Amino acid sequence: MSQHYLLLLASGVFLSLQPAALRLQRPLSAAPPRHSVALPIAQPARETISRPGVVEPICTLPLLTTTHGWVRQVFFEEGDFVRRRQILLKFMYNTEYSSQFNRNYVLAPRAGFVEHKNVAVGGHLKAGARVATLLDVSQVKVVVAVPTQTGRALKLCDQVPVRIAELPTRRFMGVVDYIQHPTSTFPAYLITVTVRNHLAPLIRPRMHAHVQLPTRRLPALVAQQ
Repeated sequence: MSQHYLLLLASGVFLSLQPAALRLQRPLSAAPPRHSVALPIAQPARETISRPGVVEPICTLPLLTTTHGWVRQVFFEEGDFVRRRQILLKFMYNTEYSSQFNRNYVLAPRAGFVEHKNVAVGGHLKAGARVATLLDVSQVKVVVAVPTQTGRALKLCDQVPVRIAELPTRRFMGVVDYIQHPTSTFPAYLITVTVRNHLAPLIRPRMHAHVQLPTRRLPALVAQQ
């Protein structure tokens, strides 16, 4: 009886060890192939630099008289803003009866700031005399010098942010209006940026501007495997 029990026990142990032996004899399968995973390509990024400049009028016009005569009234002061066709001064008849009024006026040809006033009541002006200078600020411009790398990244009609130091709460968007390439005498790009100027308080000539300009674009990331 005991011998029969021992035979059964030995057979059970042999059968339980047989699958493990078969597993050890089975050749190891090759590791599954590693698939390459493409990383998302980063969107082109742009760095910027800030360049300082001084505000200039988009156009400067001399205010000239069309006739000669004695000045009876002057309706502007140095630095005033005037409207288009606003009367700037009136003449008296250039005769002995100087109390009579002349119908000749000097009118502002367009809106803008008046500078370099050169007229006073009672003065005599010749035809074609300059009484002042009109600065048209319907648009203003800022000219800035930029390094070669930045200049090459710009093209006409690019929109760029502009800050005015004297108007810190305002935000302006300018347009690249002119690009002057480097020369042998000036090795940098000169960029002219124009800004529309139609909301009060207006940007005035000789205010201090900072133009934000993009440099070259950063290269996209390459997919890794």
